[in-house]
Amino acid sequence: MRYSTTTFSFLRVALGLTALTLGIAATSEAQFARKGVRLLSNLPLSEFPGDPSSGSGGWGYVSASEREYAVFGVRNGTAVVDITNPTQPAIIGHVQGPNSTWHEPTVLGDFAYSVCDGVDQGMHIIDLRQADLGVFTHAGTYTGNNLKRVHTIQPNPAKKLLYLNGSNIANGGLVVLDVSNPVAPVQVGAWTEKYVHDCQVVDFTSGPNAGKEIAFLCCGGAGLYIVDITDKGNMVTLGFIDYMSGSNYCHSGQLSPDGRYFLINDEFDEGNALVDECTTHIIDVSDLTNPTYAGRFQNGGQYIDHNSHVRGNLLYLAAYRGGLRIFDVADAQNIRELGYFDTHPNNGFSYTGAWGVCAIFPSGNVTIFDINRGLFVLDPGEAIGFGAPILSANVVAGDWISGGPKELRKSDDLRFVMKASDQGSSDVAELIVEISAKTDISPANGLGLQFEASCQFISTAKGKVMLWNWAQSRWDYVGDFDLTTVEGLDSIAGLPGGTYVNSSGEIRMRLGFQPGPESEPSEYVIKIDMVRFGVES
Repeated sequence: MRYSTTTFSFLRVALGLTALTLGIAATSEAQFARKGVRLLSNLPLSEFPGDPSSGSGGWGYVSASEREYAVFGVRNGTAVVDITNPTQPAIIGHVQGPNSTWHEPTVLGDFAYSVCDGVDQGMHIIDLRQADLGVFTHAGTYTGNNLKRVHTIQPNPAKKLLYLNGSNIANGGLVVLDVSNPVAPVQVGAWTEKYVHDCQVVDFTSGPNAGKEIAFLCCGGAGLYIVDITDKGNMVTLGFIDYMSGSNYCHSGQLSPDGRYFLINDEFDEGNALVDECTTHIIDVSDLTNPTYAGRFQNGGQYIDHNSHVRGNLLYLAAYRGGLRIFDVADAQNIRELGYFDTHPNNGFSYTGAWGVCAIFPSGNVTIFDINRGLFVLDPGEAIGFGAPILSANVVAGDWISGGPKELRKSDDLRFVMKASDQGSSDVAELIVEISAKTDISPANGLGLQFEASCQFISTAKGKVMLWNWAQSRWDYVGDFDLTTVEGLDSIAGLPGGTYVNSSGEIRMRLGFQPGPESEPSEYVIKIDMVRFGVES
């Protein structure tokens, strides 16, 4: 059955800016322990329609115009938040649901699908195709085969499939829905051997399993099951492992980037004293029929791991009272923690704090969906190698053409552009841009700089680098680099962090550019692709 179609339209300015004003007023970055991750905004639960008392899971949506949205499960339903301007999140609407601790949405194509556990709801279908206009539609509710409750949901965009876990049907196992017609799902298969709490399904494109659709099923106290679900009418269990003795719970997990290991978040091991700190369990799944325990990673944290998301070589973990943790999992046998942002003020093996995480956005921003404090929009750039966040870039000599801090963030196709001209004088003036950045790395013992830039209308140019010396209140010359018409990478290493990074983490740079000696231009242009402040502790 379906509800009648309902359309929601919220005034961005009226609601979004009110939410920002109230939310940011109550939230200061200084409240939160962090390393290499910057707070862009926090939208508290009190700003969501109906004043929900708790948050739960969430995911992201990127429209065709590359606007970014967070889809957030809250106690009274599902909210959609425009986070394109990450410092000014704007709620564009809310689909009412029954009061429940568990509301879990996902996104496939231009539709969100939101499920609920603990009480009956079915699966809400939300049309996001007009989200850029501040409008979305509750297109219906799927209740096929008497579906009422679902614990978690995962998508397969390539095959237009949804995987429902822990529902009231199919013995609580894995249920597969075909959503080729986004508003008319059809159940095409189910695996019923065990209750499934969450899953990751992978389409293998190479190796011995090429062409197969393999489900890694986190089955609570029964451990990890690996199932070939290529044939939806004949799903085949390949292997399983109960990797711990005692009252543990295989809650969720992600496959490592190389496909060899499955990284498990066990929800009970910390709280039941099976381990003494936050633990990621590493399962070797290179032989799908014989998974084996390959070790564990512990970061010393006194909190529980909950849900994770692997993107590239990075694992983003929502760890309840540990907030967001970021791990390098390129080598799953040598995992490293790169950074964190603790959304909860207290540690402890308790089920409060960060529930879910999403890191799919083109901007590089990450969202945390927090049980107690609502939606966080975070910039993990420094933690993952983009250097200290650049806060401002101002041309103080010459003409600014285009670009800003975002264009300087990383090596890509975006440029910060400025121009110098003689303006009737005999000499072409020097171009100068002042750049400010702020690091979360403390203590700042060392500083390295990187630049990618090129010149136009001249064959060569010289870049002169100066940093503000906080103790002496002066600009210090620290090096220079050459530019040509072809972009190149230049570095300055080994600078003393204590001299050029103040106690608040602030760094100030002045870049000056002049034409090479062989040039006699009437004007020239400098294009800067990237400036990076690499702070070392």
